[in-house]
Amino acid sequence: MVNERGRIAGTMLARMRSSEMLRHGALVMSAVMGANIFGFLYHVVVSRELGVTRYGVLYALISISVIALLPASILSPVITKFSAELYATGGSAHVRALARFVVRWFLWLALAYALAGALLAAPLAAFFHVPSWAIVLNAVATGLFAISAALRAIVQGCQDFVGYAAATIADGSARLIAGAVLVVLGWGIGGGLGGLLVAGVCGSIAALLRLPRRGEQDVPLHVDWRRVAITTYGAAVATACVTLLGYGDVAIVKHYFNATDAGIYSAASLDGKMMLFLVGFAPALLLPKVVDRLRRGERTRGTLFAVLGVVFVLSTVGLACFALFPRFIVDVLNSGKFSAAIPYLFGYAGAMVLLSLTNLLTTYAIGIHRMAFALPLMVVCVAGLGAIVAYHPSIGSVIGLLIATNAVALLTVAVIVAAGGPTATARVEAATASPVG
Repeated sequence: MVNERGRIAGTMLARMRSSEMLRHGALVMSAVMGANIFGFLYHVVVSRELGVTRYGVLYALISISVIALLPASILSPVITKFSAELYATGGSAHVRALARFVVRWFLWLALAYALAGALLAAPLAAFFHVPSWAIVLNAVATGLFAISAALRAIVQGCQDFVGYAAATIADGSARLIAGAVLVVLGWGIGGGLGGLLVAGVCGSIAALLRLPRRGEQDVPLHVDWRRVAITTYGAAVATACVTLLGYGDVAIVKHYFNATDAGIYSAASLDGKMMLFLVGFAPALLLPKVVDRLRRGERTRGTLFAVLGVVFVLSTVGLACFALFPRFIVDVLNSGKFSAAIPYLFGYAGAMVLLSLTNLLTTYAIGIHRMAFALPLMVVCVAGLGAIVAYHPSIGSVIGLLIATNAVALLTVAVIVAAGGPTATARVEAATASPVG
């Protein structure tokens, strides 16, 4: 009996080791988790060094940067999708053509961020109650992150998950090391932003080194702009809504609440986002896998359910930790100065679990080229954030509205995706046509 159990266990382990999905999933999860750990350690150090008020300013700036990155965040899944299709049908020469095109335009985007930061520094500083120079520095860092995200999207689309992991870790570790050192040396908010600058540079370099090398004659890039526009529309709505539902509340609270309450809310938001970051690897793994299966005419919902299962298990364990050890989480990540955030941790973490599931389902819908979710999701997002602007008597009320909004958003997207048909291989011309040639 013992030998039989050992044989069965050995067979299962062998199958797990031979599963490409599990290998890639473990690699991407480890890299994203590692980068998130570096990111949280960065916040642990800077929140302790800066204190409640100045940390509230830095976190608000980071939230502004995330929102400002919407163009890059919107285009990243589009780039990943077309990179995956190009790699599957045209090989590395076509991917290099896409890379040249993307790098050229994202350099212009980074310049636009810097100019916008300089021109809008005064009004944005007045609105968010932050220094003008910090707005400019934050804009430059945002541009560098945009370039890094675009390059990483190409590597992801090629299913070079080793390269994707390396770029992700380079970003996170550089943020921690540079940011922590500069803040400890007394550079304050500027030191925290300096860490973001260094992270953008290191992430870009790491991704550049993993792009396909010249091994065959270069080819021109011919783009089906109609199909790109359809994909971009879905990605734009999905990314904008997920980003706004993840960070828009922080900007609203920073504007309407006093400095101390805004700092407490920032701590609750940061800690609760552990749940969002915990499963942040899932869309990165799901999108190229789904696109590849769709291109080969295979069913894709099995892939979705497999990834959803992993997300469900991780989310359940994470929420249990938030329910049982909220004080420990706050003390480790923020210090005892932020103990007032403890009652809000579980609620915020629950909101982020709902948001992570919405993000995963919208990624799947983009991969199979079904964008019917876009308009309903947009309506839910605008209505939810509008409700927070109209009604925000306390931190608890804001988090309650955030939970309700994310629950409605998840239900809306789930119903629309489920209504798409019995399989995820619908014969839609736009879903099977090659985007480039």
